[in-house]
Amino acid sequence: MNLNLLTNIITYDESLGLFFWNKRPESMFSCNREYLRWNNRYSGKKAGTKDSRGYIVIKFQQKKIKAHRLAYLLKHGSMPLAIDHIDGNKENNRIQNLREATASENNKNSSLRKDNNSGIPGVTWDKANSKWRCYIRVDKHLKHLGLCADFFEACCRRKAKELAYDFHANHGKA
Repeated sequence: MNLNLLTNIITYDESLGLFFWNKRPESMFSCNREYLRWNNRYSGKKAGTKDSRGYIVIKFQQKKIKAHRLAYLLKHGSMPLAIDHIDGNKENNRIQNLREATASENNKNSSLRKDNNSGIPGVTWDKANSKWRCYIRVDKHLKHLGLCADFFEACCRRKAKELAYDFHANHGKA
């Protein structure tokens, strides 16, 4: 990735967490018509589109780059393996909302899955036993926390383990 070219054609607004296309010089185009067309259509406009997973992506040199990764690269000069949106909002690419994280740390700050029926991560109804089953996944290992007749008790067990394993306060929010 040509970082010098990228910084010439795009501007990152840290306070808004948004990218904007800069006016491009005529030398970047094969003809004057394309130069005028591109600059009239895109110059000064917001860059990026939402992908199927909810992330903002920006197309650069035939590659799609996630906006949060690009923001981190431009601000810190490096691109770590994982970057966490602290508030869980994939569209909030303000630099203060982005932090370098391991995959495990990133998983400890994930939102509630769409297929969750109980409203609490790691708590499901076990039909066979007619009880609430609670579990937690830590570093790819599934740990069963037991069966509970009471939903509140199952939730408390799960939340206690989230605290013990340093899950982020935003984990499991919709």
